[in-house]
Amino acid sequence: MKRPILLLASAVLVLGFTSACGGGDDGGGGRPSVDEVADGVQGSMADELGGDVPDGAVDCIAQAFYDSDISDEGLQAIADGDEDYEASDEDQEALQSIVTDDMTKCMTDAAK
Repeated sequence: MKRPILLLASAVLVLGFTSACGGGDDGGGGRPSVDEVADGVQGSMADELGGDVPDGAVDCIAQAFYDSDISDEGLQAIADGDEDYEASDEDQEALQSIVTDDMTKCMTDAAK
């Protein structure tokens, strides 16, 4: 059971440093909604893992991203699946915190 959690956590870490690593344009709309972030997380994780991720885990991860210190621009890059975004040091630290603090909990809770 631990192996899938670690696999998914590493996939999100990859997601965090690729799709949220940069400078996307949010069109001046501010912080994207949790649903928009969830769509981006679902798409990026499905691409990384070759399949769907449980909705409960995606929703939990999206909420953790939304509630984090990730900038609005970084969060928009996650929502958009923007692989060219260059994350700031602050966004990378926030992403790392999510992976280490929230990811395992989200995946464990979704597996129940």
